[in-house]
Formats: sequence, structure tokens, C-alpha cells
Amino acid sequence: AAKYFMGAQPIAIGLDEATFVQPISIGDMLVFTAKVVHTSCRVVRINVTVEVLNPIGIGPDRKVAAISETFDGRVVGHRSNRMVFLFLTPQLRKGETRCLKDVVPDTYKEILMHVDARRRFKEEGPSEE
Repeated sequence: AAKYFMGAQPIAIGLDEATFVQPISIGDMLVFTAKVVHTSCRVVRINVTVEVLNPIGIGPDRKVAAISETFDGRVVGHRSNRMVFLFLTPQLRKGETRCLKDVVPDTYKEILMHVDARRRFKEEGPSEE
């Protein structure tokens, strides 16, 4: 998500938070969802949610016959872990940087994630230097 958002290879600078809600067993099918929740000029904060899918059965073609789905067909699972990663944009040339686009939340849930990330950035950093 960071590379796609920045348009360049990001520099990983830290793991801000890791919450383990439930364990993941060997063989579990996982879905990782990454969202850019806050940017400053050079720092990107990304929330990653890990969900465990529950297969109901395996069909004759060796594919999962049914998994948890919502009424509109989206695949969903049970949330297992949540992590927040920090990335830094690389410098283009010595002393030259380009500021990232601002994140504009669409939903109430995204607004809450953005406000929390912005608060963490102001209180905990990292600095832009």
C-alpha cells in the first residue's frame, strides 16, 4: 500500500502498534487489508487488518467451496490482528523531497482511524527530519 500510494519504494521506519485479538492456526486462510490512514509531508501511517477466513468445505476442483461472504458477495472473515506501520518517502535528490497527498476519509470509520493516526503523529512523531 505504501509503495502504491507514494509511487516509489518506501523506507520502513517502524511498527507503531500490533494488536493480537485471536491466534492464527497453521493452515488458516488469511486476508490482509491495508489502508493509508494518515500522511504528513514524508511520513505515511498504514493500518493493516488481518482476518481469518473459515472454509466450509473443499470442492472437487480442490478450491474452497464456500467461505464467509456478505450479502453483496464480499469475502469477510474474523478479525485476528491489527498492525500500524510507518513508512518514509525516499529523498529524490540530496535535500529534495516531495510532499505526499493528504488522506481524505470517506466513511465515519475512516474518519475515526484518520483522527487517531493524526493524534498519534502529533504526540509521538516521527519528526519530518
